Amino acid sequence: MEQELPHPGLSELRVDEVAEGRWRVTDRRFRATNPRTLLGFIQQAGDRFEVTDVRRESEPVSYGSHQAAIAAFLSMTVRLRSPGLVDAGEGRG
Repeated sequence: MEQELPHPGLSELRVDEVAEGRWRVTDRRFRATNPRTLLGFIQQAGDRFEVTDVRRESEPVSYGSHQAAIAAFLSMTVRLRSPGLVDAGEGRG
């Protein structure tokens, strides 16, 4: 059975700088140990910010600001095959 989660809200995203000019974006609705928590990466390229969405097979998409790059993850639909994969708040970090 497949279940669809609503789009994450801004408060449900976690953006961590992993290197200079590179950020990892995760979804706080999942446990930290759940692979579905990783949404993608943002990389600064000059004055642009490139978003790589690990859930889609596509080229990185470029945005004019860091905030616009983060906002790109807010419209992503998450599909689950089992409701048990949804975190009820545990393991947020």
